[in-house]
Amino acid sequence: MRRIGRIQGCIVMLVAMLNGDDPAASHDAEKLLVALSSNPQNVLHMAEAGYFKPLVRCLKEGSDKTKILMATAVSRMELTDLCRASLGEDGAVESLVKMFKSGKLEPKLSALNALQNLSNLTENVHRLISSGVAVPLLQLLFSVTSVLTTLREPASAILARIAQSESILVKKDVAQQMLSLLNLSSPVIQFHLLQALNSIASHSSASKIHPEEFMEQLGESYLGNIVNIISSPESESGKAAAIGILSNLPVSSKKSTEALKKLRLLPILISLMSSELGVIPILVKFLSSESPVTKLRSATSLAQLSQNSPALQKSRKSRWKCLPPSADTFCQVHHGYCIVKSTFCLVKAGAVPPLIKVLEGKEREAHEASLDALATLLQDEIWESGSLYIAQTSGVQAIIRVLESGTVKAQEKALWMLERIFRIEEHRSQYGESAQVVLIDLAQNGDPRLKSTVARVLAQLELLQAQSSYF
Repeated sequence: MRRIGRIQGCIVMLVAMLNGDDPAASHDAEKLLVALSSNPQNVLHMAEAGYFKPLVRCLKEGSDKTKILMATAVSRMELTDLCRASLGEDGAVESLVKMFKSGKLEPKLSALNALQNLSNLTENVHRLISSGVAVPLLQLLFSVTSVLTTLREPASAILARIAQSESILVKKDVAQQMLSLLNLSSPVIQFHLLQALNSIASHSSASKIHPEEFMEQLGESYLGNIVNIISSPESESGKAAAIGILSNLPVSSKKSTEALKKLRLLPILISLMSSELGVIPILVKFLSSESPVTKLRSATSLAQLSQNSPALQKSRKSRWKCLPPSADTFCQVHHGYCIVKSTFCLVKAGAVPPLIKVLEGKEREAHEASLDALATLLQDEIWESGSLYIAQTSGVQAIIRVLESGTVKAQEKALWMLERIFRIEEHRSQYGESAQVVLIDLAQNGDPRLKSTVARVLAQLELLQAQSSYF
């Protein structure tokens, strides 16, 4: 059996046979793999080939040395989501959590690093929460024992992951415990805690059911800590997460408004906007957040700022007479020279691709805000160049997709945009066919408020007369 395991490619071939269509060959391959799995090195080769059951069995039943070997291997593997799912389904998460809770320093560290890798999958996050890992992770972060310092970074990273699930809200006072750790942590751990708090604050159940309770948990002292992070020379990501937390405070709360006024948040935000990079890059970074609420609010802010870009770009023209502008600042949409911090240009900020990605996602509540932002590139004086740019960045397909599954308001905005985009013959030729099926369905089954706009777009595509029975 040892000789078989040493033959190059043998285990890979057996795993392929195991997953093949021949039942007899699959059965024989499984028997051989079970026999070979008595050797830990063979188990690792099986895992590399995508067969994880022997590895999970070693995590459950192996010696301490074998468990550490397997956990370390999982932490170092380049896993696909399919592999993470397979490990989760086979029971790896529960075994690693048990190893973390009961082990000494080395097994704890290897288990945490493995869990950090597995926690990139939502299903495994649910398994982590069900395994009761949140409390021991927080206890670890509160520990003053210097020997546990190396464990804190992976522990905080896992907390940031599990906080993306609303299930974390069943753990009472978890947000307050994280807040109390902010000033006691290294920059990396602080960033992970800010990410976690931003996710918790953004959960719909937190914002709709317990807004005042969240404000109470923050308290003035914790609010002060968060405002200090925004004003300090921290990383953009840390500032972005801190601003995200504050953005989820209830707008109607006089208490939070007064507290933020007292902490002089407004001058800090204004200084951010007028700094070298400004607030736009932070808002663009927010578009990639896991939180739908954060995406929505970032896109809304970008829309409000971008609406002023044409006027701001015009006001800068006279300034260029004394000093010639850089060629890099020329904007193909606004037909002039744009600088992100002063003209709030979405194109120069690189905001258009992430806005389109929001449209391609499943968070319907963020679609309308993203469309509002992109629609600022279709204002009267720039609609043609804006249409061309949106088409170049694969935005037209994303807008058509919103017509299929978006809310009525999002569909209304998407139709307004398509009406402008389809003024260009090239776009009618390229995208008309894919749009017409959705448009005809909307004409037949859509909300009555949309039908007049649908009719205009179909007329642009020269389909109205042929399909007049739909109206």
